[in-house]
Amino acid sequence: MQKGFIAQEADRIAKRLRNIFVISWAVVIVATAIIYFAFRTEGTDIITEMGGMFPFVAGGIFGVMLLATLAVFLRFSKMSQQPYMYKKALIVHSDKVTQEEAGRTIDQEAAQGKILADECIFTDSKTPRVVLLPSYLLIFEYGIQVFPVNEIYWICAQAGIKGGPFRVKFLVFSEKRMYGTTGWDIEHVKNIADKIYRYVPNVFHNYDTFELSYKLEEAYKKDRSQFLEFYEKHRQEFFESTVKEE
Repeated sequence: MQKGFIAQEADRIAKRLRNIFVISWAVVIVATAIIYFAFRTEGTDIITEMGGMFPFVAGGIFGVMLLATLAVFLRFSKMSQQPYMYKKALIVHSDKVTQEEAGRTIDQEAAQGKILADECIFTDSKTPRVVLLPSYLLIFEYGIQVFPVNEIYWICAQAGIKGGPFRVKFLVFSEKRMYGTTGWDIEHVKNIADKIYRYVPNVFHNYDTFELSYKLEEAYKKDRSQFLEFYEKHRQEFFESTVKEE
């Protein structure tokens, strides 16, 4: 049976993570060997002088690597032989829809060619990636983050976040939670947001995104009712103005 959109994407995520861990294992093993033989110099055995601490430290590093590797493999392993077997890769941010329901709809819309937007946050990397379908917004990062379109309040490209003026965060405000992924090319991420605005109304289009995004982020975290009051007011004004234009 041909795999659906979710299964294919989960395979890609698992493959990418496996490659990362294979490379990480190789780096750790080579680095450990280099340190070991570098310290065993003529006349001085620093490893011996450490009183047996080196094997303990090395064992701890290998233990952490092993646990992390097992966690990744288990996260993306097959749950069963039924459809939507990659349940742990699909993270649905909604209390109104199940993983199975979301997965079924996503696979159907993707199979019908209804992908409205498919963009990568970094121009030179396929992850993080934003995919918009008629029913769901997907963010491929640490699994597949799923947001029902009808539960999204606002999305924006928040430029100038902490860490430097040349960073930008793609933010999603939804009923369930707020989620953000960071990029470096401000104009590129802004273009992604603008593309999604064709399908997800930008009820705050009259505001400066830079200033408003910080205020709404703070309100969302500290007082959700304040955020909702502000949102509902501008949502109503937005749709009233849209009706008048028509």
